[in-house]
Amino acid sequence: MQKQSNEDETAIHLGVEPIMKIIMSEKYQMDQETIVVLGNFDGIHQGHQSLLKMAREEKEGTKRKVLVFTFQSHPSHDLPGRKAIRYLFSNQQRIEIFETLGVDIMYSIPFSNVKNMPASRFVQEILLQYLKASTIIIGHDFRFGAGAEGDVALLKKICDSVGTKVIVVGKKSLGEERISSTRIRNAISQGDLQEAEHLLGRPYQLSGHVIHGKKLGRTMGIPTANLEMRLPYVVPKFGVYFSQVIIENQAYYAVTSIGMNPTVDQRIHPSIEIHILDFNEDIYDTQVRLNLFQLLREEKKFSNLDALIHQIHQDIEQVREMVYKLRDL
Repeated sequence: MQKQSNEDETAIHLGVEPIMKIIMSEKYQMDQETIVVLGNFDGIHQGHQSLLKMAREEKEGTKRKVLVFTFQSHPSHDLPGRKAIRYLFSNQQRIEIFETLGVDIMYSIPFSNVKNMPASRFVQEILLQYLKASTIIIGHDFRFGAGAEGDVALLKKICDSVGTKVIVVGKKSLGEERISSTRIRNAISQGDLQEAEHLLGRPYQLSGHVIHGKKLGRTMGIPTANLEMRLPYVVPKFGVYFSQVIIENQAYYAVTSIGMNPTVDQRIHPSIEIHILDFNEDIYDTQVRLNLFQLLREEKKFSNLDALIHQIHQDIEQVREMVYKLRDL
């Protein structure tokens, strides 16, 4: 859990206009040499960040651009027989995070456009011809080409023949396990947001518009903002969270409930309801960001509405105490 973010730290959370160039055509011809970083970049966790750090170091003293090669959707969504993963972040969030990490160009194409391309052709045509890669940076286990036939050895063999440098970054671990998007998704689905934050290097963040709900919280004297929840993003464990909401570049601490609201509702899909501390403005249809810091308690069905209201007030007081402790650090 982090203290209230300062101006530099909140840059990745804000809906700013992108300054990074975005390319969505696999046949786009670069007009200068690039440093290409390959990966799915779901979450842009600390393992991904180590690749991007290497790219920034490689760029120093040159006029080359750092180019991230990624896909508009995860390959699992386009491969038959594979279970489609749930995303950690939206494409807009990826754009904003890439910008803060020194990426000059995001090359993002549909996986279906290249999934049947032989590995050698992918390297020679896409990476070398179109992207003019003078350096290529990959993780140690990166695979590419039709049927994932391409590996580090093949990439090095092709690149060595034309003088293109290949940098292979070893696995990055936290504790005894490798940092991975799968590990982060598991942590979030189990309600371990502190583990997710350590792996990501920043709080886990949801993004969406504030929509009209049933306004039950307002009738109870506890107004909430309902955040639009769209699949296929990973769903945090149902419960109540210490959180922070970013509204028009301003950060506010909050109590967030994620789940089916079993005491007062019969839902088919989960909801996200945010009670913002000391805030009473109309923010319907506003795009907001929600940082989830810590699970306070799991969702439960209360015997009556009064018991629920009593527990919500206890949740609010617990969050206030946590905020006071943060401000004293």
